[in-house]
Amino acid sequence: MKKRLSGLGLALLAGLLAFFATRGLTLENKRSALVVDQLPELAWLKSEIHLSDEELAKVKALHLAYRPKCLEMCRGIAEARQKLQEAAQAQREWNPGLEQAVQEHARVQADCQRAMLQHLYATAAVLRQEKAELFLKATLPAALGGYHGDEPDSCHDR
Repeated sequence: MKKRLSGLGLALLAGLLAFFATRGLTLENKRSALVVDQLPELAWLKSEIHLSDEELAKVKALHLAYRPKCLEMCRGIAEARQKLQEAAQAQREWNPGLEQAVQEHARVQADCQRAMLQHLYATAAVLRQEKAELFLKATLPAALGGYHGDEPDSCHDR
């Protein structure tokens, strides 16, 4: 059961990343009601954690509210990674510019992890205690372990 919830947590985060990377920008201009209906990455919450319709609605609202921040973080990570890659490839030795690129990349990743953890705890806060514990048990390992997706074009890879 524990492995299954942990695996589901990883699947949720991977689903969120894939969703945001592939559909996030195109869905921003569509009506919120349509977007709420198209969140298959949240389906496991209803089936595995047995959320009520009311709880699921609260989680969906938090998820949709967090999406723009996540997209912003994804863009920031991609930019920082690109700058670090360019700085590393342009150098033959360690220098202050490369140090700055490494520090910025680490800062952006830490900011993303902080935001993700805040979002997970905010989501858990709208659930009953036993469901919140299951939710956190499933999602925290991925957030704390630095899992950032397997797809090479994922905004969080590497």
